[in-house]
Amino acid sequence: MPSRMVVPEHNSLGNLGQAVIRADGATLYVTVAHYGPGGQPVTQLAEISVADGQLRRIAYERHGADPANVIFGWGPLAIDAAGQHALIAYSGNVARIDLTTGQLTELPIVENGAFDVAW
Repeated sequence: MPSRMVVPEHNSLGNLGQAVIRADGATLYVTVAHYGPGGQPVTQLAEISVADGQLRRIAYERHGADPANVIFGWGPLAIDAAGQHALIAYSGNVARIDLTTGQLTELPIVENGAFDVAW
């Protein structure tokens, strides 16, 4: 299948991190980090249209930082085949984000951290 570069329109999102395309090929999810009001670090999961690069919405937002990581502690990212949930590793944890409600649920992990995640 032909490929093309997707660049978020007017990238005011901040530093881009992990990016995963949804199985239907229409939506790109990308972690972004920036400093919010008062210099507070914010990491977000942004939903971007592949067709036009427009930001559709912020699917999840987390405040706070892991100082050892530019993306404020967020690591590997995966989107389930149905496009309903994101699985993300961060700061020694793994969590599922419901992309409909924006609710994050931490999942038990025995290791110090996940180096990769998949559905």
